[in-house]
Amino acid sequence: MDKDTKRQVAIASARAALKVMGDVLAERTFQDEQWGGPEHDDGHTLADWRDYIVKQADRSVSSCDARACLVKVAALALAAIESLDRKAGARPSGE
Repeated sequence: MDKDTKRQVAIASARAALKVMGDVLAERTFQDEQWGGPEHDDGHTLADWRDYIVKQADRSVSSCDARACLVKVAALALAAIESLDRKAGARPSGE
């Protein structure tokens, strides 16, 4: 693969990743509006998060819209990480 083709592939891949992340972040916003945001999220244990994620992932297997379910799984995982970080007083990676 020549240099220009590799560049085009990298750009297409980055665009696709940005679309997915945009969808996940939009779902996180919806979840926060639906459930109450950080105050609600921080009341959950790691076991709770695991159960929510597994339940949603199981839906993706039997769903006709597996992508939408997997976006919800990713948003739940992001919520869990954010909650764990707040509880630990953690700083973002790289600090």
